[in-house]
Amino acid sequence: MFLYPSLILLLLGLVVIRFYPGYKPVAKLVLIACMLVMTITAFYLVCDHFSGNGINDAAVFHIIYLIDFEVLLQFWPYLFLVPLVLLSLLIIWRFYSKRWSASHQYFFPSGTIFFRSFMALVGWLAIFVSLIIHPAVSDTQRMIEQLYLNESARELSSYIQSEPPKVHPERKKSFIYIYAESLERTFFNETRFPGLMPHMKSLEQQALRVEGIRQAPMTGWTIAGMTASQCGFPLSTYKEGRNTISVVDEILPGSICLGDILSEAGYHLSYMGGASLNFSYKGGFYDDHGFDEIMGGAELDAYAGRELPKSKWGVFDDDLYTLTYKKWDEISNRDEPYGFFMLTLDTHSPLGHQTPACSNIKYGDGSNEMLNAVHCADKLLAEFLLKVMASPKANDITIFVASDHFMMQNKVGLLPDQVDRTNMWMVFDKNIAPQVIKRHATTLDISPTVLNILGYDIDAYGLGRDLRNKNLQTLTETFGEKSFFDQLVLWRAEFWKLWKENAEE
Repeated sequence: MFLYPSLILLLLGLVVIRFYPGYKPVAKLVLIACMLVMTITAFYLVCDHFSGNGINDAAVFHIIYLIDFEVLLQFWPYLFLVPLVLLSLLIIWRFYSKRWSASHQYFFPSGTIFFRSFMALVGWLAIFVSLIIHPAVSDTQRMIEQLYLNESARELSSYIQSEPPKVHPERKKSFIYIYAESLERTFFNETRFPGLMPHMKSLEQQALRVEGIRQAPMTGWTIAGMTASQCGFPLSTYKEGRNTISVVDEILPGSICLGDILSEAGYHLSYMGGASLNFSYKGGFYDDHGFDEIMGGAELDAYAGRELPKSKWGVFDDDLYTLTYKKWDEISNRDEPYGFFMLTLDTHSPLGHQTPACSNIKYGDGSNEMLNAVHCADKLLAEFLLKVMASPKANDITIFVASDHFMMQNKVGLLPDQVDRTNMWMVFDKNIAPQVIKRHATTLDISPTVLNILGYDIDAYGLGRDLRNKNLQTLTETFGEKSFFDQLVLWRAEFWKLWKENAEE
């Protein structure tokens, strides 16, 4: 919010100090503050480019802890920000050092000592205020404060249903779970995006769909959206090193997620996604929680027997759907129940990527790349669903279709705190009547809902509540959205304490 005012004050301070440098020791401190402002500005801009909301949990999680070097190299233009900032700082330092060494030879020598000192003070204050109001400072301060506010939190344990179901259904239903990258339900709004999702809008008439699923704190990026929907917990980050993967080597230590429950029940579990498995530790998460087959970009190349074309994020969705169908066709011949999870990529922010199969598909005049990508995703997703549902093997399976999280930085007018944004979540099952369920919920409520649909006698899991049970309130409905979201932030530190205790048992 205050980035531009901060930079204007920085420039003002530099100009004033250039003409009225004041005393050298104090002015050097000012230059250090100036360098700090420029450095955090570069960091803030990189974070904001991907998150759309400055320095937040998603940005910190990826950039500090889990950024994959191969993925990082795909965004080489941003890497130039670092040497550019360093070069700029060096030039500024040399420029001002020479000015000070001129024994107070002012460009404007006129004026009293009081006036020159006053002007130097104005320059110093401008730079320090620039630092204080910088959004990177306020974002960082907010996240640090969140680590130490749990004293006023309600008792976390009373709201957690952590006991996994002890009885597995006799008839185990196989399923496919599709995470459609950033393909939130907001894109179905015909008033805002007319004709953007025609294929899925038509197909959803055959589905059970839940409307009103919001995005809770610490669930707003892919791996966090996955842990929310599979474990019923937000992905609390950076508490005393507990989420530094190099230290604990796992996500949600001690937690029991869908994969753990279904693996114990005899399910063959698979994951397929176009990005590197190292990015966001997705491969590690699925490996830690009972999955048998885990495929990312490199594994898909091996499975396809060729080097697949890729975007900055990974394998394009047209090839991903082709390989997904092939793998599903293979595992559906097994005598054991299966769960197949997949994640698309081409609607990844900030601009999306043009899927080769959609080179001729445009939305409107075709000027908005992201809307073109969403329009393509609508077509590819619907085609895949129809192909699977047309197969005789699909007579007794359930297909879940969901957005992993809200779209981050974008050029389609979706703002981070927009109250009418919701996630997509629908179920295709020939044994479940099409209907619309409207609830005040979050992606944390998905895991117990999935288990219930698969035949488990369970209404709550983690912080989630079964969305088909009208007699059971979600925590969003119990607290109210703002209060519940605030409470999750207060619980941040407690989550890791809980998981650490579980992991050590």
